[in-house]
Amino acid sequence: MRESGSRMNRPKVLIVDDVEENLILLAFALKAFDVDVVKAHDGFEAETLCTEHEFLLIILDVHMPGRTGIEAAGVIRAETRNGMTPIIFLTADTTASEIPRSAYSIGAVDVMFKPLEAARLRAKVQVFLDLYLARMKVVGLMERLEASQAQLIAQEKYQAVSSLIGSMSHNFNNQLCIAEGYATALLEDADAATSGPLVKIVAAVGACTELLEKMQSFTGVNQVTTSELAAADRLILDFVKALDVVTPEGTELSTDIGVGVNELELAPQVLRKIFLSIAQFL
Repeated sequence: MRESGSRMNRPKVLIVDDVEENLILLAFALKAFDVDVVKAHDGFEAETLCTEHEFLLIILDVHMPGRTGIEAAGVIRAETRNGMTPIIFLTADTTASEIPRSAYSIGAVDVMFKPLEAARLRAKVQVFLDLYLARMKVVGLMERLEASQAQLIAQEKYQAVSSLIGSMSHNFNNQLCIAEGYATALLEDADAATSGPLVKIVAAVGACTELLEKMQSFTGVNQVTTSELAAADRLILDFVKALDVVTPEGTELSTDIGVGVNELELAPQVLRKIFLSIAQFL
């Protein structure tokens, strides 16, 4: 067996004949094509090669000792990866009418008689090469489409998870802001006995806030996108509503939102940091 050419991705043509001179002539006729020509000297070798390689075309001599071309084709069709590969049979017997019938019944696409007409053989090979390349192009397009779909699904899953994490971290950060502001306000009026625990609370809340920001930075949640922007007036009202829970008794919160504020769009995490400073003075 000899395989010509060095590029692994080139299509392969299997030529099978027990006469070396015939193999040389076939290989010479196929030099016009950008294919790797693989030789087999009998039906058994052809069957083995067909389990190892995928061929675009098999050119198979009918009369060979040990295993005829018809017998080898039956095994190739039933037991190898070339079950659908086109097979052209070659024969020097122009009188045996049963040969074409047997060949076509086993799945041959053509039967050619020796001596071969090189131009006619090349014309047939060109047709099968064009079909093979077209099929490989479709396979490549399908593989790229499947890869793109898999990537799109992965992106959608990531966006869904990021959105969930963003919503949870938004609510958690709101509570941290309120807790820190409340603890800081209590600390201003605390005596020596209660100031220690409050200092620890403020420090713990600050550490949680810092940890949350690091997690958001790592996951990309804190990266602002257009879809995450919200109207400034709604963000202000939401935050004031949250502060109302911890506002000391007797203190009334009011808002005066100027004209045009509703047209502003801000990232919630940016506005939250601003209100955190305000909450510390309640």
